[in-house]
Amino acid sequence: MTLLSVLFSGCGKEEADSITGYDRTMLFNSVAADCTSVGPFAFTAAAEWQTRVVDMSSDGLDATWITVTPSSGVAGRNEIMLTFGTNTSGRVRRAGVNITCGETMVTVSVEQAAEGGSQVGTDNVTLYADEEFCYTGGALTNYSEGCDISIYSGPTAETPDWIDLTFEDGRPVLALSINGTHADRKAEVELSRDGKLLWVTTLTQSAVCADGSYPL
Repeated sequence: MTLLSVLFSGCGKEEADSITGYDRTMLFNSVAADCTSVGPFAFTAAAEWQTRVVDMSSDGLDATWITVTPSSGVAGRNEIMLTFGTNTSGRVRRAGVNITCGETMVTVSVEQAAEGGSQVGTDNVTLYADEEFCYTGGALTNYSEGCDISIYSGPTAETPDWIDLTFEDGRPVLALSINGTHADRKAEVELSRDGKLLWVTTLTQSAVCADGSYPL
């Protein structure tokens, strides 16, 4: 069954309770390639609410492979179902179902395994807080002409503002800003050709130390 995770954000104390009453144990499930539904996911909304499904593998575009029923509703107790087809794409696919009520958003992230196992190469790269360039990682070392590279982070698949994609002698390079925060930050770097995902690199940049110094 699929991994479901929730991210909760509010804009203030009043907005923080706009979506309540959901069973957090339902947020951690696994979904196989031939599983075609998740839910029902029940919650209580303080006002009208709506949903949007974001493809976490396509830089924030809408995910068309998941249907949410109903996709919107009114205040009170509600239930939604997530339905989708068998994953025959040859790659793991991920989406974030954003439920928004006022200034509050709850995101249910869905990851569906690929039929027959994923055909996508993966690796993990960890960088120091003050490293400025990244040449490593399968998504870069396996680059060739005709390939596309996308970079995203977070449940809404936003393009991170701390990474710039550049090219040197035709080869891709990631230019990173110094991580002056006190929290590690992550991004996914995807390599694809003709719409088929070939490689995913999970990039982690460590944070500065609590005293403001950089780790050795």
